[in-house]
Amino acid sequence: MIGLEGRDGHAAGRSTASEQGKVIADSRAEVLGQPVERLQGTARLSLSRDSSGPYLSANWIGELLGLGARAARYTELEPAEQLVIALSLPVRDFAAVLIGSGWNLTFPNSPLAEPLSVFRSMTPGTKVRIVTDDFVLVDRFLLLDESRSSPRVKLSGKEWIVSKIRSVAALEVGDEPTERKQVVPAPGALSKMAHLDSHWSDRLCHPSRNLAIVGVQKWLREEADVHVAREDATAGNEALTNLLQPAHTLAATWSTELFSSAGFAEQLPLRDELRCVILDGAAAIRYLWEIEAPIIFALVDRSIADESAADLIMQIRGRGQPMTLASDLEWIPPAGVEAFAFKVRM
Repeated sequence: MIGLEGRDGHAAGRSTASEQGKVIADSRAEVLGQPVERLQGTARLSLSRDSSGPYLSANWIGELLGLGARAARYTELEPAEQLVIALSLPVRDFAAVLIGSGWNLTFPNSPLAEPLSVFRSMTPGTKVRIVTDDFVLVDRFLLLDESRSSPRVKLSGKEWIVSKIRSVAALEVGDEPTERKQVVPAPGALSKMAHLDSHWSDRLCHPSRNLAIVGVQKWLREEADVHVAREDATAGNEALTNLLQPAHTLAATWSTELFSSAGFAEQLPLRDELRCVILDGAAAIRYLWEIEAPIIFALVDRSIADESAADLIMQIRGRGQPMTLASDLEWIPPAGVEAFAFKVRM
């Protein structure tokens, strides 16, 4: 397959290091079950199927997560303008979930007001999400009782002492059905490194929900279950699921929507709140014209002999304004990865 670099000779990060390409190509099999051999050299981040290891270390892991983080910080977009970041990879494995994790790690969440003040202003019957020390719940607010020494709130499912509630937020009509409950996930190593643990309950209660990934759902969910750690994992680890918080039928809270590229047309148009959409593979990239999110990632898998994705990206790029990843996003692709970016009008 001709990579993105073959079209105009201006793509960044083209590598002649075939060993690095093989590292990326072999990563899925190594992380998801087969023995992992320590790679030579120093790696910033590592992946493992289980929190106990063994871990696969490679530079591209941290670089792809870092790309998502830098995109989340990018603010140089005008209204109705779209940033497209195209990557050509030896294989697409883990790229989407790493970029998405970096985005969620970095995108800020607004702090919530104290639960008591929120309940005081709430109308009976309002659907709410609350976070306690142990659980995230979706329920319906009935009344606030401040006649006792410890104010209590009555929901349709249970009465709670308000001081036991860490965060509360009203939900829009059409959000999750009532009476959802899940265990509070603990912040892991990367979340603590990003200081997200200081307002963890607020993030769970009122997630940004501005990220979507389109691809093969089975692969995306499988890859999101792996654990990421710094270096050799001595400083702890964290499941990518903890960073992505993907939506599913029983979730009481979620941050990332996962769409199947098969039948994705039925999901269009997407929510206006989405700020970033990651198109994972050729079947997803064919919808590039139809998505109006401010930032789009298009991930081309060079291991699949399909020219259509690269052709469409180059066609749209011809109508846009080229950017330089190294200067505009301060990001340089790792060996084996080719990348470029451009802006277009939506």
